[in-house]
Amino acid sequence: METLKKNLLLIPTILSVINVIFLASFLIGLSIISHPISGILTDFGLLCPLIATLSFFYLVIKVKGIKHSTLKYFPFVNAVTFLIPICILTFLILRFLND
Repeated sequence: METLKKNLLLIPTILSVINVIFLASFLIGLSIISHPISGILTDFGLLCPLIATLSFFYLVIKVKGIKHSTLKYFPFVNAVTFLIPICILTFLILRFLND
């Protein structure tokens, strides 16, 4: 049973690490907006909401009956990596529309 728990928690852990890396690339891409590589970095960051949604559905479908101490952190990571790019893009769109 313990091996099953570890195997089921491996996928959301990997998705969370990838999601945090993409979020960092998004923030770095926004901070160096005049550099040519910033477009690539922000494009990777736009995958954050998609990966967070996939990770959330995996947790709901596959890991719903398992009690583990690390499971309490996954929804927080998913929410943060989902909301930060959405809020920043909304702010940028609204700022662009007001100009």
